[in-house]
Amino acid sequence: MVKQTIQIFARVKPTSRKQPQGIYSIDEDEKAISALEIILPRDLADGFVNNKRESYKFKFQKIFDQESKQDSIFDIIAKPVAESVLAGYNGTIFAYGQTGSGKTFTITGGAERYSDRGIIPRTLSYIFEQLQKDSRKMYTTHISYLEIYNECGYDLLDPRHEASSLEDLPKVTILEDPDQNIHLKNLSLQQAATEEEALNLLFLGDTNRMIAEVIIALAEKHRSHIPYRNSMMTSVLRDSLGGNCMTTMIATLSLEKRNIDESISTCRFAQRVALIKNEAVLNEEIDPRLIIGRLKKEIQELKDELAIVTGEQRTQQLSQMELDNLEEQITSFLEDQDPESRLELGSDMRKIHHCFQFLKKLLSERKVPEKHETKDQEGEMPLKEEEYRKLRDILRQRDNEINILVNMLKKEKKKVQDIYSSHSMSRGGTRQSLSPTPVYGGPEDSLKPSMSSISKHTMTVATWILGLVFVAGKQERKKRCHWDARRLLKFLSVIMPIVLQSRTTNRF
Repeated sequence: MVKQTIQIFARVKPTSRKQPQGIYSIDEDEKAISALEIILPRDLADGFVNNKRESYKFKFQKIFDQESKQDSIFDIIAKPVAESVLAGYNGTIFAYGQTGSGKTFTITGGAERYSDRGIIPRTLSYIFEQLQKDSRKMYTTHISYLEIYNECGYDLLDPRHEASSLEDLPKVTILEDPDQNIHLKNLSLQQAATEEEALNLLFLGDTNRMIAEVIIALAEKHRSHIPYRNSMMTSVLRDSLGGNCMTTMIATLSLEKRNIDESISTCRFAQRVALIKNEAVLNEEIDPRLIIGRLKKEIQELKDELAIVTGEQRTQQLSQMELDNLEEQITSFLEDQDPESRLELGSDMRKIHHCFQFLKKLLSERKVPEKHETKDQEGEMPLKEEEYRKLRDILRQRDNEINILVNMLKKEKKKVQDIYSSHSMSRGGTRQSLSPTPVYGGPEDSLKPSMSSISKHTMTVATWILGLVFVAGKQERKKRCHWDARRLLKFLSVIMPIVLQSRTTNRF
């Protein structure tokens, strides 16, 4: 419930150049309250004492001077009321003032420029804009257009409305139920699904209103005054004035010198309206299906508590619907990221047992893919059993080939050492053995095939090294097989002396 007084605002109509303007001033204080002072200078031309008040001061929530624009009027006055309506409260905005003070321009707007739109079209646009943003709820919008004149109400949106004469206007009457609620008989509700439809209804209502005014003026040729305060208006605004509503009033003022008295009267009425307190209550209609569901839940909880107190064991099996609901609750509970979320199962042991069984089932289903479908640190999918077996066999084959190469290199090393030793012995003998056509051949000739063989073996070994490093690195990434670093060091310790010795022998 929101308790607040009716919000009052004032708007000053721009004065005509042909009419003299009255004297007034607007004071804006720091407490967001504006004060309007109307000054009436004493006329001493008649030669008698005039004890009439010279100034009148009135307070409003805000005062809009002659230069105020329509968009600022909407943002400050109408937008808060529209937001409260969207939140679920009743809302009313009404303009009060003498004829020609700017009520129609403020509420409906002008027809010459788009920027002159009034409160009603701007509010309709704002409401439909907000409804489009909220897709979680469903909204229906209905529009009515009622005109009150001389204790008679007229429906301006009735589709049968043909304003050819005064009697043809659909009349709206007021009915009151035993709870003192007001109902408007014969007032139509026109549904508007879009902003365009709502604005078309507004245009239709304005058109019918102008036609009705012309007909009324033709029917009453001798009328001199049109009252804008009557009992039917008060009855329609019963909730808006001291009831369940968020109400805002706009006092329209024409501060020309000839209208000063009427403007003072309007300001006095606004001060009295500001004393009225409204109690706005949130409009809620509870769905009967929700009530039935809540009562069923309470009954089930009471049965569970009774079963615990009496120690009664239930043998009846849960229905398929109950089992499906339990599984949905468990799934939503597991997917919920809130650490404080709870799984409410009650005291029914059947539900608790099914809950544990379902959790066990989910856990067993999730373990299987974890063994075969988890990713390694590099983001690659793990190997299957068949691929793993093939790679293991390839690694064993490479390991055997390495052992064969190591043995071959040992033999070649021994041959090189023998050739090197024989070469050293030949250097210590006679120089005659170094003839151009030796029988056995010199050491250089004997070294050529050995060096060629060493070069071939070295290239072969280098090729195997690259292949083994590639396979070992691949197995290391897959995290299935590991390369034996000690074997690689052993292999390098065998081949490096051979390469060094071959380079030394080549110098000779």
